[in-house]
Amino acid sequence: MRSVQGIFLAIIVSLSLLSACSNSKSLPHGWRLPTSEELKDTWRNASENRYTIVKGDFNGDGIVDEAKLLARKDGSGFGVFAFIYQKDHSFKIYHLDEMKDVKLIQAMGIKKVSPGTYKTACGKGCWDCQKDEVPEITIKNETIDYFKTESANSFFYLDIKTNAFKRIWISD
Repeated sequence: MRSVQGIFLAIIVSLSLLSACSNSKSLPHGWRLPTSEELKDTWRNASENRYTIVKGDFNGDGIVDEAKLLARKDGSGFGVFAFIYQKDHSFKIYHLDEMKDVKLIQAMGIKKVSPGTYKTACGKGCWDCQKDEVPEITIKNETIDYFKTESANSFFYLDIKTNAFKRIWISD
């Protein structure tokens, strides 16, 4: 009887671990989720994920992808990462941006942008559009709005042709 219970318990534990591992999303080496202390400002209360996780279909393949605001484990900075899920259930990680002052994470956030046409910072007259800038952009898939609260923001969108994320400034 004891061996049957032991085998049953081992099966339950193994299944639990497999389920936990398949559902967990590995973070890049040397990175961690922000702490509650780093995310304590009240402006974050408007978001369930405190403006640190965004879910959306960033590449238009029908699979939900994620973006995360992460901090370096050694305290030397923070960054934004996109996790683009593949049909084989793996994911490709894109390192979108990094800032060296980890304290700035308190003012930074990410949120989802719906497909549509948006005026860019140069299109709004914040500065003259340069030869590689456009006054407005049409986003075909959901994308990532990376912002400093009550300040500047930019979009990170996946260019399907190059399979690379591009950044465009929306406000200064």
